[in-house]
Amino acid sequence: MVRENGTSIRAGNGKVLTRLGDIVLIDDPFVPDGGTIFERVGNMTRYIQKFLQDNP
Repeated sequence: MVRENGTSIRAGNGKVLTRLGDIVLIDDPFVPDGGTIFERVGNMTRYIQKFLQDNP
C-alpha cells in the first residue's frame, strides 16, 4: 500500500509507514479495518524517527 504524494516503506513486521508532511501514517494489514494510525511528528519511536531522517 502506498499513499498518493507520500514516501512509504514497509517495516519488517508488515506495517507500512508513510510520511505526509508532518504526519506519519502507520498502516497495519493484519488489523481488520486497516489499522491506520495518525502520528504527529515529534511523538514517535526511534524507528519512525529514523524513517523521517532518511526520507526528508
